[in-house]
Amino acid sequence: MFDWRPESFPDRGVPPLRDIDPEARYPAVESGVFSGGGRWVMVRVPELPVRTVTWVLPGGHRLDRGRPGLTRMTYALLTEETVHRSRQQLAVDLERVMAHVRGSSNEDAVRVTLTHAGERVNEAMELFGEILHEPGYSRQLVRREAVRALQQIQAYRADAAYLARTAFRRLLFGDHPYHLVDPDPELLASLDRWHVLEHYLQTFRPRSGTWILTGDVRDEDLQTLETLLQGPPDAPVKVVDSPAEMPAVDRGVWVHRPGSVQTVFVLGVALHGMDPEWWPAYQVANTILGGGASARLFLRLREEKGYTYGAYSGIHFFRHNCMWTASAQVRNEVFPAAVREALNVIARLAEEGPTDDELQAVKRQLLGRFTMRLETLEGIVSKEIERVTFELPENYWETYPERLLAVSREDIREILQKWTSPLQVVCVGGFEDREEQPSNADVARKLESIIGRSMEWQVEAVR
Repeated sequence: MFDWRPESFPDRGVPPLRDIDPEARYPAVESGVFSGGGRWVMVRVPELPVRTVTWVLPGGHRLDRGRPGLTRMTYALLTEETVHRSRQQLAVDLERVMAHVRGSSNEDAVRVTLTHAGERVNEAMELFGEILHEPGYSRQLVRREAVRALQQIQAYRADAAYLARTAFRRLLFGDHPYHLVDPDPELLASLDRWHVLEHYLQTFRPRSGTWILTGDVRDEDLQTLETLLQGPPDAPVKVVDSPAEMPAVDRGVWVHRPGSVQTVFVLGVALHGMDPEWWPAYQVANTILGGGASARLFLRLREEKGYTYGAYSGIHFFRHNCMWTASAQVRNEVFPAAVREALNVIARLAEEGPTDDELQAVKRQLLGRFTMRLETLEGIVSKEIERVTFELPENYWETYPERLLAVSREDIREILQKWTSPLQVVCVGGFEDREEQPSNADVARKLESIIGRSMEWQVEAVR
């Protein structure tokens, strides 16, 4: 265990240049149900003279049904062209009515958002309805995007950090859809418009999702949207709606990359059934530990030891699970020491908790970020999408500042004690200058001596 010296921190007690108002509040949220089915949520922000309409469909990548990446491609391409308008014509017509449309998806939800200035709301909504109900999915567009995505994945596979992230997801989540990071290359190689169109017809359920109206919205906007959604209620889409089975023991994967002069390591843990009331405490704990250049991992591994250009940690919330990781890319010769130092930093914070200065500085930092997000329409939309996706209470973001400020040193200690038990580890790099792939036993002997605990180890070749 190293001798932690708080006095070596950068001075975090200096007040920020900009005052942060702890009384800043999230705008009021209204909600209801359309007559044709589907929920609506409205957040009125008259001082932001732009409006957005966002459709959120639960399920996200869990809608893939064994074809990883199909949902992502389907809803990214949804906004590119329609049956009646080419990609170029649609872009011109959207610009003419001062509107923008984008579609995306993640592990838990599909999102399609229309942003418009409001002066030509009827024309913007007509275009939005055409995009949603009559997507083009031309053969040329689908093949071009599939080839582009395939080339991007092939380029990613030369990156050790990418290999570490994908291997770590597989280690944590097994066959559950949460383990996926990118589309399946085999799917992309054979993808055609009929795959995409079929998936659209199977999953597009505009009256079973949630519609979020944000900005300078009016009551008549709800009526316009309800007209767009006329029709019988949609049957809900069947999705994988359960948490992944969590590893019960310490496990690790070594991805052998012959000739590599650096090794990437990722360590962390997955949690499920996590109460969203703990989110502020998780964010505080992660920020203190590895959330930036003034966090403990960065200061120890880079500033004090010079092992790496950067060492960070991150937390990823899913609908049913939570994933926390710490990672760094280091020279092979300092890899053992860097892993030990990372574990020591975590253990020390779990044992002693943060200093008062650290805790207050991070609370001020997170509250400042939250307050500034509320100054932009995009920031409010993103928060509302999170609230809808995770089924949080309507007043969740309104009460967030109070819960953030209430986080204690004991909360941080309790959280950190969970974040390495059981421990999951992925390493990507060469192994003692070997060209041939080492055995599981070879890796286990070396890594267990570094980590200091017995683990189940598996060796993989670069995929």
